[in-house]
Amino acid sequence: PSAAAPASQTVFAIRAQSVFSTVGAAALGLVFLAVNLHFGKKLRRSRERVEETDACLPVYESGETDTPCLFGVAKPSIYVTPDTRTEAETLRYALAHEQTHYRHGHNLWAVLRGVCLALHWYNPLVWWAAELSRRDAELACDEAVLRALGPACKKPYALALLDMAQRQT
Repeated sequence: PSAAAPASQTVFAIRAQSVFSTVGAAALGLVFLAVNLHFGKKLRRSRERVEETDACLPVYESGETDTPCLFGVAKPSIYVTPDTRTEAETLRYALAHEQTHYRHGHNLWAVLRGVCLALHWYNPLVWWAAELSRRDAELACDEAVLRALGPACKKPYALALLDMAQRQT
């Protein structure tokens, strides 16, 4: 009987850890889903179509986002702020940036990052890796946009990014 007790305690501990991990993953997955559904609903309720673009995706203006963004997986769209829409050069750069996110599949990578975070919610290295992945996506977009626009646009593009970042604070 004494040899069976440690084995049964080990089995119980493994099952408890498995249940704890599964419940955590499900809870975090539901939180991610709820936050994104809520944000999507806010965007859809506040949006106004921007017709005067040649973007490959639908473009909308919304006051519900602080910066331009690509949102959606099944039907992705680009959302810009009212300030971005009124400044032609800033709008051009923002659309180039968000379309690059789309071409690189970053909206799908964001979902994959969320799945990884939900499944490994207890691992700080996975959280760190997800943040680094997000940053890499932004840097890759900036690099691709600058390559496409040419060296003459380097300074105006950087100034537009700084201006949008300053408005965000």
